[in-house]
Amino acid sequence: MNDNDLAKALEKAVRYYNVRVTAYLNQGDYPTGQDAYRSSYKPIQDTANIHDPVKSGNQVSQTITYGSNKEAPYAVAYEYGSGEHGLGGEKYTIRAKGKPLAVGKANLIRGRRGWIPVNRVGVFASKKFISLAEYGGDDIYLFSYVEHPGIAARPYAQPVLDAEQDNITQIIGNEVFASVVLDIKQL
Repeated sequence: MNDNDLAKALEKAVRYYNVRVTAYLNQGDYPTGQDAYRSSYKPIQDTANIHDPVKSGNQVSQTITYGSNKEAPYAVAYEYGSGEHGLGGEKYTIRAKGKPLAVGKANLIRGRRGWIPVNRVGVFASKKFISLAEYGGDDIYLFSYVEHPGIAARPYAQPVLDAEQDNITQIIGNEVFASVVLDIKQL
């Protein structure tokens, strides 16, 4: 058996895993990437990046990643949590870049077409953040930064790996066994 055979076995297992993660994400309540602010992000499952196998010494490994800051910046936060729900356990600051980060009054927000109604009282702080604070009246709120609480983890990659570990091991084992049998026949 050579390294190419092991790389092919790994590739087959990683592709199987990706199909299972995609199915898991499709069944759950995960972001579609399309929102009212036209952010044009992608669903997490559409950002899978299967890297080529890498040989290091006598080992072969392969990596699959989900999300990127441009395609689905929320992918990591959903897997591990963020802010006070993440590993650091603290809110994080989102700073304004030039203009104030948020403008709002009563049940209106300032949009591209002027003041538009929204379904709830609140101040929208950017296309990526909605404040949960409730404000009333006609006051206008401008922020140069917000302290974002983050989101609780809703993992998708690890649960699939845990559930499919035996199948993944079997896929690799079958491929390795077939390669060894072929090598023996060629002797």
